[in-house]
Amino acid sequence: MELLPSFGCLGLAGATLLWWYFHYILVTHPDFLTDLFRNDEVYPKLGINIRAPGGVLGTFSGDNIINSGHANWATYTSIMKPGIVQQFDLGPIQQKANRLADRLIQAQKESGHNKGILVMPWLARLTQDVMSLCLFGYDLQIAQDRLRSEVLDATRLSSSPDAVQNLPYLTSVIYEVLRLYPPVVEMINHTSARAAYLGGKFPIQPGTNIGWNAYGVHTNPDLWGADAGDFNPE
Repeated sequence: MELLPSFGCLGLAGATLLWWYFHYILVTHPDFLTDLFRNDEVYPKLGINIRAPGGVLGTFSGDNIINSGHANWATYTSIMKPGIVQQFDLGPIQQKANRLADRLIQAQKESGHNKGILVMPWLARLTQDVMSLCLFGYDLQIAQDRLRSEVLDATRLSSSPDAVQNLPYLTSVIYEVLRLYPPVVEMINHTSARAAYLGGKFPIQPGTNIGWNAYGVHTNPDLWGADAGDFNPE
């Protein structure tokens, strides 16, 4: 993938000093990340609303669960967690799927004898599969067929939420997609409260801005092997 060479320098030491409208250290080494995330007293969060108060981005984002720590983070978590971990009723999804199938069958009947229905949506799906083969070198249809079989086997006897709790291949596909296409690629929201050695190796001065780059970690050949840039849920 084209981005791999650009992030290659990040894997050499695991932490790289960069400059933008301020200077910061970008972390990609797992040991450094563990130290950064676990030692909140040494590397507290410092959102852009505090780092650059009055700025457009800081004003827009304000204090939030990503950039806050301690009491504020606990408050945000207590509000959001119940809605995230609750069990959802999958019945409406099955009802919608059945209704869609019925509508397609009805549309076919209404079109008349030896007449079909619009095929453009199906052609659009075919186009996506062809693009995935040509650009990404992976046959999405293979993954889709395997996923479909796993889900159908799990839900054949029951459509309750518990029926989809054990879908290992679906879990692998989701993790692999998030590895290659992390929704948050980079975050600079930590600072150093005092002089320290990040991961016991990298010297950090007080007041240093520290960030992390998910793509740099997720595609590091030293961690994932020579095919780190390939989509491989297996």
